[in-house]
Amino acid sequence: MTSGDACPTDDTERNWKEAEHYYKKAIDLLNKAPNPVQAANSEMNLQTMYHLSGQQVDVEGVKALTRILEEAKDKRAEKGHKILKEILK
Repeated sequence: MTSGDACPTDDTERNWKEAEHYYKKAIDLLNKAPNPVQAANSEMNLQTMYHLSGQQVDVEGVKALTRILEEAKDKRAEKGHKILKEILK
């Protein structure tokens, strides 16, 4: 790390918190609109972020979101399958 570099841990933590904030805002907005598939996808993205950052994932929530996406024949359901496979192995 050079003297001009920020501490990666501080930057990463701040970036994750900022991303989480905006995902939650998007989910709130999408839940108010009549588009449950987009809302489910946004929530899945948030759970993916939690998983990638080592935070606790809502396993039952991921299962429910995956079902919503599957029922809509949305290929993004694969994200849920991937998270569950990695967590439940």
